[in-house]
Amino acid sequence: MQITLSNLPEAVELFRQRTGAVVHDVAVLRRVLIKVRTAHDLEAALALVRAAAGGVPLILVAFFGDQGFDKALNINLGWPKAWITTYSANQFHRVDPVAYGPAGAVFPWSPMLTTLEPRTKLDEQFARAVKENQMQYGLSFIGEWQDCRVILSMIGKEIEDDRETRDLLEVLMPDLVDVAYRVFASNRKTSQMEVIQQTLIELYCHKGLKKDEIALELGMTRKGVDYHINQLMDRYSANTIEQLMFKIGACE
Repeated sequence: MQITLSNLPEAVELFRQRTGAVVHDVAVLRRVLIKVRTAHDLEAALALVRAAAGGVPLILVAFFGDQGFDKALNINLGWPKAWITTYSANQFHRVDPVAYGPAGAVFPWSPMLTTLEPRTKLDEQFARAVKENQMQYGLSFIGEWQDCRVILSMIGKEIEDDRETRDLLEVLMPDLVDVAYRVFASNRKTSQMEVIQQTLIELYCHKGLKKDEIALELGMTRKGVDYHINQLMDRYSANTIEQLMFKIGACE
């Protein structure tokens, strides 16, 4: 059977269940996501999705199992600083049902946060803070990997109630979280490298300098450059220079 757009299951499902505007926006934004390589690219993609959703506040955070929350692995686009400060200071993540929501599906907050039944003092503080800061409504998507949990959340009653916006987000939020994990994992891997290897990635893979030029720039021998490149190839499980550059460029 010839494979065409009309008989691709995902395409059929998208066109049957979503409006034309949503299908168009999904196509455009997915093309953007394909090009995401860095945290800066990711932030730009999130900003576009936020704009498509009406400019509602958005935050994306990553929790790595061995080190917990890392301030460097999050992107905040419009979330109230007062709420973030209160949430962090009181450790509300311990009782926040959204933080422990189901992974792998976009879900609304209101069924969890408008019917809170406090059982402890911390529960009471959380329930009061949610109401005072008007944080009862929004959408979240949680992605889980063996070493990491990535949460993408957007605030607003309108994104719960507006069917077209919610359709768009239900398609895009899982894609965004997948890309975020790839970018954050790459950044974390790079941050754990020696400074010399980080610099070499910048000069060799991003700026395109030749080995002799890198040796001159770093004040080392050509053999020294080769040694660090071999270390990077081992780290990224690359068999060739081309494969190494691809893996680094693809944020693996």
